[in-house]
Amino acid sequence: AWQLEQAGRESNLEKIEADTEGVIEDYRKFYEEFDRIFNADEEKSAGEDKPVIEDADIKANLSDLRELLEAFDFDTAKELMESFSEYSMPDKFAETYVKLKKAMAEVDRDGAISLIDDYMKETN
Repeated sequence: AWQLEQAGRESNLEKIEADTEGVIEDYRKFYEEFDRIFNADEEKSAGEDKPVIEDADIKANLSDLRELLEAFDFDTAKELMESFSEYSMPDKFAETYVKLKKAMAEVDRDGAISLIDDYMKETN
């Protein structure tokens, strides 16, 4: 996607035409995988007891997630998001977590980074 963005800035239509299909296919794969992960998380039984994730762990994971997204490392970002599903979210993070899951499922890199930045500012 970044290479296509660069090609657009350079008006390199040849590269855009050659690479767009592959990027779209990758997007679909990521979307399906994120959708599978997050829907499976929501389908777990409501009675399952999970420990509440600590604020320091939330911030550390969000910091790591932001770095991964900045580097376009969606595979590792996906794994990190999966690790959140092992915990119950505290009230102050729950809404951000739901929005972050949605942004990640939609492969909305910029939206996810913005959510992380906003949460970090609010809680510092």
